[in-house]
Amino acid sequence: MKTKPGTGSSDSGRASLEYIDCSIDLWKKGIINAVSTAPVNKGFICRAGYSFSGHTEYYARKTGNNEPFMMMYSDKYRVILVSTHHRLFNLEKLITYESILETIKTAASSIEKIDLSRPKLAVCGLDPHCGDNGAIGNFDNEVTVKAISDARAAGIDVSGPFAADTVFIPGKWENYSCVIAHYHDQGLIPFKMLAFENGVNVTLGLPIVRTSADHGTAYDIAGKGIAGFMSMKKAIIMADSLSAV
Repeated sequence: MKTKPGTGSSDSGRASLEYIDCSIDLWKKGIINAVSTAPVNKGFICRAGYSFSGHTEYYARKTGNNEPFMMMYSDKYRVILVSTHHRLFNLEKLITYESILETIKTAASSIEKIDLSRPKLAVCGLDPHCGDNGAIGNFDNEVTVKAISDARAAGIDVSGPFAADTVFIPGKWENYSCVIAHYHDQGLIPFKMLAFENGVNVTLGLPIVRTSADHGTAYDIAGKGIAGFMSMKKAIIMADSLSAV
């Protein structure tokens, strides 16, 4: 297969998925216990005839866990998502009391292992301004609040819900070990604005350690010698570190 920098095809998409499958096969054979993935073009994988919404969901499905958690991590800022790569129209059935509570618990246990200290967590509201006391909606007053309350009762240091348009202000975010966001762009836009060069994508809830650079394929700068490598480097270092936990 001939390739040209900055382009892709169904053939390159098929090859990308084969590399991913190879890593899973190596894990199943006991040869590896961690993997750090480079960016792939999901569209070309789909054009090759496969159903693929992202590494996160694919590794979960192939390793027997259909409820993975997506964490974006840097030394200063961390965010964990209640939902992963899903259409906005599908979020209503994915974001529930159960999924919020489970995400809080996962954030608490994961960050504690990484930081070796009890984490302090914050939770975003789903609706603008957490529903503005019912003017916009009651989801956060009735559902998010209950999940947070029950997490506190279980001994977790967690606060919220906080309006998502203010909790990610650096001076506030830095007061917490991690913020729980409800959906992809709610958490990843602020994270990438503040930690793009140093961020790492970590999939939690898998039997295998999986990390990734926090960016995409960047076809627009391929071959120009200007792409940054720091996120990929940190992802590899973190995969090694987490595999020893």
